[in-house]
Amino acid sequence: MFTEKKTLMALQSALRFIQQTRRDDVLQKQLQSLAHQAALENIVCLGNRIGLSFTVEELRAAFKYDWAMRWLRQQKRGTK
Repeated sequence: MFTEKKTLMALQSALRFIQQTRRDDVLQKQLQSLAHQAALENIVCLGNRIGLSFTVEELRAAFKYDWAMRWLRQQKRGTK
């Protein structure tokens, strides 16, 4: 149970990082500065530097979830 809660919290942190990246110009520039070394490990380190703790696997899962939710929202808009 503790592991599941810890994983859920880390997944939420990864989602927060993705959302924050969209809104925060400074964070976007920091991410862009990684362009030459854009390995997921470096992106995780950037998240850790701003106080969000997650792993590469949790970041991948968060991206999947984020894309699915954005796709669903787009589909809803298209059917109106």
